[in-house]
Amino acid sequence: MIAHVLAQASAPTVPEVDHEAVQNWIDQASQRLVELPGMIDRIDLLVAVLLIPAGVLSLLYGFRIIKGMVVIYSSVGGAACGWWLVTEVLGRPEHWWAGLLAGGLIMAALAWPLVNVFVGLYGAAAGGVAGYAVAQAFGGGQAMLLGAAVGVVLGAILAAVVFRFMIVLTTSVLGAHMAVVGAVALLYRAEEVSSPLKTAFAERPYLLPVAVAVPALIGVAYQLYRSEGRESKEDAKKKDGE
Repeated sequence: MIAHVLAQASAPTVPEVDHEAVQNWIDQASQRLVELPGMIDRIDLLVAVLLIPAGVLSLLYGFRIIKGMVVIYSSVGGAACGWWLVTEVLGRPEHWWAGLLAGGLIMAALAWPLVNVFVGLYGAAAGGVAGYAVAQAFGGGQAMLLGAAVGVVLGAILAAVVFRFMIVLTTSVLGAHMAVVGAVALLYRAEEVSSPLKTAFAERPYLLPVAVAVPALIGVAYQLYRSEGRESKEDAKKKDGE
């Protein structure tokens, strides 16, 4: 009797996985990713205008001002989460400004002392964005979710292993996306350009990823060149001082 009770107590209970619920979640997430390019035209005019200079700054000088860029990324992401939490989850759309302000301040305050941790998070985010863009260029569907997931894992690993290069890659990829998305959102507001541009993106899924990849690669090359040149100058000064 005692042995039977002990056997039951020690036997691990494995929770049942609702495979249908998991598949529904995967389908919904994949559908959201498929619809993501079409949501660019919903971006507010002010946000689109701010995205372009912020993206260019990150694209070209992200490595030199990494702490500031991490704080900016975090405050923007926190503001968006705070706005969503207050308006959608709590059902208080009239207090949207409170969620926006609180979310931005909290995330900025966390990012400043934990900049290395946030670099890893944004490295994972950049990897996910890159994986999503590659999958989108090759046809999309559920491959977008797989590409994003693989990119997140690889981005997190690279951020830990090759910290300096990952900073350059992260700021270049995220900066290119910000600048391109802001520019496209502005172009969508011009009636003579909006319709043919949307048609081109719909018929050729690779156009938007290519439009992001080109400036991202330029940003990586430029930042690496600038950082290496700066280190060479610092080494030369040290030798002269000796």
